[in-house]
Amino acid sequence: MRVRPFKREDVHDVYALFYRTVHTINKQDYNQTQLEAWAPNDADLQKWEHRLANSFSFVAMNEEKMVGFASMTEDGYIDLFYVHADHQQEGIGHALFQTLKEVAFEQGLTRFVTEASITAKPFFQHQGFRVVKRQRKHMRGVVFINYVMACELRKAPLYE
Repeated sequence: MRVRPFKREDVHDVYALFYRTVHTINKQDYNQTQLEAWAPNDADLQKWEHRLANSFSFVAMNEEKMVGFASMTEDGYIDLFYVHADHQQEGIGHALFQTLKEVAFEQGLTRFVTEASITAKPFFQHQGFRVVKRQRKHMRGVVFINYVMACELRKAPLYE
């Protein structure tokens, strides 16, 4: 598995991965109406392409298959972070997070912030995030529960 920068031609695969993951993995914590509002069939792929192209965005590839993606804004907001439904618990999320962390250090950032779903909250907690607040998020007229989470960035000490 390798992590590489997002390319505009990845947008179809990114959205397909996002859609499948939300409708498969997140159904344990959200109802069908919420899932359809979160990941609709009729997404505007031009908006997705613009969103990903204008942030620090990366895809995880297992040979030629996309198995995850993540994006971060220039101020350290992790906007999108998804691992393929068939490839959970394989270290892909960790690899994507490490990539974002490297970019954050290069950019001089000291903190990450994200809005994590109920499903993703344990992953982010494992990466050192803490819950800032539980919130009711409105999307396409549907209410979701998610969590604003933050993480202070520290480089690991080098031991010789």
